[in-house]
Formats: sequence, structure tokens, C-alpha cells
Amino acid sequence: ALGGLDAVVYAASGPFAPMPPQEISEAAWNASFETIAKGFFTVACAARNEFVRQAKGRTGSAAREAGVLIAITDHLGLHPWTAFAAHGAAKAAQIHLVRQLARAWAPDGVRVCGVAPGPVDLKDDEHRAATLRATASAAAPRLVAAADIGRAVRFCLETDGVTGINIPVDNGAL
Repeated sequence: ALGGLDAVVYAASGPFAPMPPQEISEAAWNASFETIAKGFFTVACAARNEFVRQAKGRTGSAAREAGVLIAITDHLGLHPWTAFAAHGAAKAAQIHLVRQLARAWAPDGVRVCGVAPGPVDLKDDEHRAATLRATASAAAPRLVAAADIGRAVRFCLETDGVTGINIPVDNGAL
């Protein structure tokens, strides 16, 4: 009804309970990877196929860009935080998939990007004190505004010259 699929933003996360790595159950580990890495891969493949199907028959610049995939990754996929080993490992896999899929699907006109938020200012954060402590190592020690994440996503959507990137939005924590 809206003219087809142009973009997908994958913003799913698995279990996010802090615990030492040796205490992570196999079920919790698998749940993180199922939701974060496998979920992104599955959705990305389905979206890519639809993008390519829709692009058939297009000419000129419309044929060059079939669609855009954006994964909401996490700065924990780039920076070890031992209390979130399963989540961080799954996000690292997702970040690597962003790079791999971007490389593989560029000839099809599909761009793939990631946006990696740091600790986000959420009004309903049940662990707000811990979230605030996590900002202590950032260059600008404050929570990330949701609007900043949205602007990074918009940048990826609107900038034809980017693919395979993962933009940290973490107030300089990395």
C-alpha cells in the first residue's frame, strides 16, 4: 500500500541481565544470539530478497539503490563489559554481520549499516543508577539521548555513500 519496502531498522535485543560470564546459562547465551545475531541475519536476508525483487526493472539511480538495512547494535559489541558477556558477544557478531552483508550485497544495491548506542536515557529504565554509572568513562559522561540515535539512523538512511559502517553514539565512551 505504501509502494514497497525501502528500509529496515532492526532494533532487537536479547536477555540483558548483568552477571559474571561463568554464570551465564546456555539458554541465556543462546537467547542472546538467537535474537541479536540470528534474528538480524534472518530479517536482513528476507529484506534483501525483497529489495532486489523490487529493484528488478528499475533503471538509472533507482536501480543502484535497492534498499537499506540498519542494525541497532551496541557499543558493548565493541568494548568488553564482563557483566554483559552474552549480550556483548552477540552484538559483536551483529556488527561483523553488518560488515559482511554490506560487502556481499553492495553489488545488489543494498546498503547495510549499524548504529551502536551507549547507555541510553530511558524514562522507564529499571536500572537507572547502574546505567548512569556506565557513563562514567565517556568523554561526555551523560546518557545518550534517544533523538541522537534517531539522527544516526537517519544519516545512514539518507547518505548513499555509506555502507558497512557501525556508528557509535556513546558520548565518547569508546
